[in-house]
Amino acid sequence: MFKGGHGSLNESYVPQVANHGVLKYPHRMNFYDVPPTFDTTIEEFERCALDRLRILAEIESSAARNRTWEELKTVTRAQCEKYLPLNFNLVAKHNDLDLERRRDHLSHFVLRLAFCRSEDLRRRFVKAETTLFKVRYDDDMGKDRDAFLDSRDFNWTSVGQEEQRQYKTELEAAYPVSKSELDRPSEKYYKVKWTRVPDLVERRKVFLKEGWAYVPSREQSSIVFQEFETHLERALEMTARLLPRLDEDTRLLPILNNLSQGFLAGISSEWSNASGSTNTDEIKAEMVDGMAKKHFPLCMRTLHESLQRDNHLKHFGRLQYGLFLKVLGLSVEEAVAFWRKSFSRITDDKFNKEYKYNIRHSYGLEGKRANYPAKSCLQILTGGPSEYGCPYRTFSPENLQAALLSSYSQQGLRSVDLPEIMAAVKSSHFHVACTRVFEITHSADVRKGDGVGGESVTHPNQYAARSIELEKAAKEAMDVE
Repeated sequence: MFKGGHGSLNESYVPQVANHGVLKYPHRMNFYDVPPTFDTTIEEFERCALDRLRILAEIESSAARNRTWEELKTVTRAQCEKYLPLNFNLVAKHNDLDLERRRDHLSHFVLRLAFCRSEDLRRRFVKAETTLFKVRYDDDMGKDRDAFLDSRDFNWTSVGQEEQRQYKTELEAAYPVSKSELDRPSEKYYKVKWTRVPDLVERRKVFLKEGWAYVPSREQSSIVFQEFETHLERALEMTARLLPRLDEDTRLLPILNNLSQGFLAGISSEWSNASGSTNTDEIKAEMVDGMAKKHFPLCMRTLHESLQRDNHLKHFGRLQYGLFLKVLGLSVEEAVAFWRKSFSRITDDKFNKEYKYNIRHSYGLEGKRANYPAKSCLQILTGGPSEYGCPYRTFSPENLQAALLSSYSQQGLRSVDLPEIMAAVKSSHFHVACTRVFEITHSADVRKGDGVGGESVTHPNQYAARSIELEKAAKEAMDVE
């Protein structure tokens, strides 16, 4: 167990909030040393983990899309504020802070269980969690950050004045001081084994002497980040060894299995229209073809083109495309008209007997009358026949590039854009590839990195709804002009 750098945690400064209550979680930052021991419900167990996974999935997506550090921080802050807020000690009330940090604590350990299962999952989880830690560290306020650093023993040695004078020339050469820093007090230095700051060594931004790295206070964060990453790697390996004990718990395993798929397609945001209409304007059956060519993602566009070509879709294709159109805003009456016209090779009697019931069933008007939601990207990637899966995953590279140019060239997609898209596909970031297609084909309305409302595409209806929204906004702007 770690102890405080200037004494144990109990002896160090314990932050208090404005109403003078002592916090159970005194620091906003956390190394997650101790697993949660409090009681929780299955619903909270899953909900907290999903909220954190949405943040981590967007962090990984940002890295795959080569966002700058400032862009990544902006996106991550927005995601954290939306799904897992973590306020400063002087900002929120005592109870609010403890509740926020309790959810943060729980969500981290649930995802540990989900992502400790393979070396690849552990690597991706560590990378995303370390990035989240860095963003929070950068945002932390001065006193809170100092209190957190004092609460742990990072095993660094302060370099005394005599030793600083001994290596004064080398230190000044390694860490030049800008004009704006000349009047500041002389900088403190910390000495650690060089293996603990590999990022500084790689960038040649540290003075090395006899196996020791002399790290100035301005680069102190490198030690902290490396310590967090190493600590988490060891903890995940230990969790993996203990995981078989959960095999008999039928309540948790399905949740953990679902969470472990989270990096595959991102996690859908809490999309309020997942089972209802995403479009305030009523869609007519005859409008679908035109909308498909302007607003549909490649998966739904492929289904539409197959339907138009063959005048038929198999059961899973009809279900997937039908629910997409339903959520897009196609009423049940218009849906019956659309499918009847599309199935032009069969008689009315055959259509009414074999297909009309299923259409009404998907709208909750027959059978158990359930309001079925449209399938998300994760469901499309992991379930159902491959012929109705995500084209970015199931198509060969040659067929995918041909399909992209055929479908989106009129919307601005060019051959020079394909290498970036295919690179995302090759690294299995299928939702990132789809997001880049959206950004390129809507380049007049969004800039690179904005995605669909600042997030990656994680749902076909999210893609279509945002495209329709942008077109409507552009028309309104032209009318005003």
